[in-house]
Amino acid sequence: MVESSTMGDQDSGTPAPYSAGPASDVQVFRSGHAFNMFNEYQDVSTGFQTSLGFLQSSNIRSDHLHSNYQWFPKKSVVQSWGLEENQNLAFDHQGDRVYHYTTLDPFCFFRAILSLLPWSAKTPTRLARQTTRA
Repeated sequence: MVESSTMGDQDSGTPAPYSAGPASDVQVFRSGHAFNMFNEYQDVSTGFQTSLGFLQSSNIRSDHLHSNYQWFPKKSVVQSWGLEENQNLAFDHQGDRVYHYTTLDPFCFFRAILSLLPWSAKTPTRLARQTTRA
C-alpha cells in the first residue's frame, strides 16, 4: 500500500490553519496584424504563504511586458521587419527595485527568392525565380 507523506496520521495533531494572504494576477493580451502585446502584472503580498512553495517569493510586485511591431513593405525582398521589446520589472512593497531587465531587438524576414522546380525527368533540377503577387 502506498501512502502520501502529507496525509499524516491520527497522532499528528490538528493541521496548521490556512493562511495565504492576498495576491493578484492581471493579464492583457492583444494580437493583431502589425502589433502584438502581452502584459502580465502580479502582486503578491508580504503575508502570502504557500504550503507547497509554488511561488518563489512573496512581497513582490512584478510586471512582464512583451510586444512587437512589424512593417510589411510591398514589392521588396523583405517580407517584414520590425522591433521586439521584452521587459521584466519587479519591486517589493517598500518600493525597492528587485530587478529590471529590458531588451529591444530588431528583426527582419526575407521572401523566398529561389525555388527548386523540376524541369523534366531527363534534365536536372533547375533554379527558377519565384514570382509573388502582393
